Amino acid sequence: MYKAAIFDFNGTLFDDSTIHIKIWEKLYDEISDHKGDYKTFSKNLLGAHNKTLIDKMYQSVNKKIGPEENDRLSERKEAMYREYAIKNDLCHLIKGADKLMDEIKDHDMKMNLCSASIKANIDFFFAEFHVDRWFDPKLVVYDDGTMHDKVLMYQKAAAMIGADIKDCLIFEDSDYGAECAVKAGADVILIDRFHNKSPKEGIIQIVYDFDEVDRELIFA
Repeated sequence: MYKAAIFDFNGTLFDDSTIHIKIWEKLYDEISDHKGDYKTFSKNLLGAHNKTLIDKMYQSVNKKIGPEENDRLSERKEAMYREYAIKNDLCHLIKGADKLMDEIKDHDMKMNLCSASIKANIDFFFAEFHVDRWFDPKLVVYDDGTMHDKVLMYQKAAAMIGADIKDCLIFEDSDYGAECAVKAGADVILIDRFHNKSPKEGIIQIVYDFDEVDRELIFA
């Protein structure tokens, strides 16, 4: 039996992929003066860091951006994301997530969040989704500017709750995140909202929502 569970948030607990895509498209059109090739840019969009995507976005339209302006645009993008989610009443956990996390808690397994989001988004998640029912906000690992490798982030997330990463089960939605989780030493259950994932080493189950998660894989 696993001793701890670590959850990514974006796309894993919160089905927000379409929100991110809408916001990135809006920014891309703005920066390219509606002349750029967003379809090409948007490939492999999800799971990457904002600053990396912003650099790529500017490169794709033959423009340059400095570090400080990149930071400001990244913060603006996330503010737009939060505003859109609240305005459209989209702040709901993916089906079955609350039930599964209650079960994990009842089994005395440790839990943590590990997200590539910035601190403002983490605060947003706790305020709008009330995830303090399962997670301690002081232990959450997020994009604080010091780690650009999610392998290290997952290892830190395990360490923050006093768990060995090899005893952890990680819930992810992106191929990149899942690969990092496996490299870190954990097993993965992959949330696949687009029905386009394929089995890979270290991924023990692929599900559409948390009601489909095989409890025997976790608690047996």
